Order: sequence, then structure tokens, then C-alpha cells
Amino acid sequence: MANDIQGLLSKKMTENDVAALLGEPSAQFTKQEYQYSLGMCSGLGIDYDYLHIYFDEQGNFSQAKITQH
Repeated sequence: MANDIQGLLSKKMTENDVAALLGEPSAQFTKQEYQYSLGMCSGLGIDYDYLHIYFDEQGNFSQAKITQH
């Protein structure tokens, strides 16, 4: 399911569009990066997974990555 979220995002979306779709982010590191906590979805139950959403300088969606911390 976490990977399916990335398919819902498009280059035409703004920061407001992403927040409307996914809710407010768990954290915002910079103006161009949102982070959403996904819990332990890797199956191993060791590390927490996070969805990082990146925006360009105009505030439009650029890319998304799932990482473990």
C-alpha cells in the first residue's frame, strides 16, 4: 500500500494538493520536503518507514521516496 501512494502523486500537484490528499505531514524538514510516517511496513518490524515528498522551487510535486530510519 505504501508504494501505491506514490502512484497517486503527479507533477501537476502543489504542496496544498498533496496535503489535501495525504493530510498534514508528520514533519517538514525544508520548504521543499514533507515527511509522512508509515510505521513498520517493510515486513521485518525493525525500522520505521517514511514517505518523503519533494517539491520544486515553485511548490510543485517533484518526487517521492520511501526510506527507512
